[in-house]
Formats: sequence, C-alpha cells, structure tokens
Amino acid sequence: MKPVRGHTTVIASLGLLLLAACASFQDPGHAGNTTRSILPDSSQFHPGLTGAEMQAILGSPESTKRLPSGGTVWTYRYRVATDVKAVPISTVEVPAINPITGQPITRTEQVYENHATDFDVFLHLLLVDDRLVEWRFIRQKTGSFQ
Repeated sequence: MKPVRGHTTVIASLGLLLLAACASFQDPGHAGNTTRSILPDSSQFHPGLTGAEMQAILGSPESTKRLPSGGTVWTYRYRVATDVKAVPISTVEVPAINPITGQPITRTEQVYENHATDFDVFLHLLLVDDRLVEWRFIRQKTGSFQ
C-alpha cells in the first residue's frame, strides 16, 4: 500500500473540488452574457504574456477599455455565488377573528419578497503593447429584488 502524499495535498484537493462544485452555478437571469463561473488559476499568468496567450488561457474578455496612456484593460467577470433570501418589505392589515371573543379584528402581517445577492469577482488585466503587465482580482457584491 502506497502512503498518502500528505494531509495538506488531500485537503487542498478536496477544497478545490468543493470550490469547483460551488462555483459552477449558472444564473439563468444572466444567460447570454460572458459571465464565467470558475475562477482562473492565476499561477498561469506572468508579465510578458501576449494577448493571444492570455486569450488561450482565459478566452475572450467580457470587455476591453483603451487607456489614454496606450495600454488596454481586459475585464473578465466570474459569478462565484448567488444568495437568495426572503426579506420583509412592507406590512398589510388582514381581517381575522379574535379567538377568545369571536369578534372581527385586523392583524398586521409582513409581506416578503425574494432578494438576490450576487457575489462576483472581476479580473482586470493590463496589457501594454499587447503584453501583460499586471492583473488584479476585485470582489463585488450586488443585490436586487426578484
């Protein structure tokens, strides 16, 4: 029987598997855009890669922006999670019967609506003369009522 390579390797592998399973969520409300669901391995990036090499690793960017200094910023968006919760948004008065006296009364009840919170990670690449200079991951949280 061969020895296991180490607890950290096993734990890291399980963590990556769990992350991949959680990150593969596809939000039907955003179908058709270029949002990706699994974060890239940034160990593949290094300064000096060409734009073609970056596209081979990441695919086409969601957007590009030319900078006045001559560089270009490529942006990729990754949806890492969506959390939906029912939240109270108002109250309504509803008719009821007092169980002790049998008299008609009104009581206040809360009205709930689903609120979705999206957790995205944006990857921004700075290319100058079609060469990768630097990259940055930025997390963003946005919410909306459904």
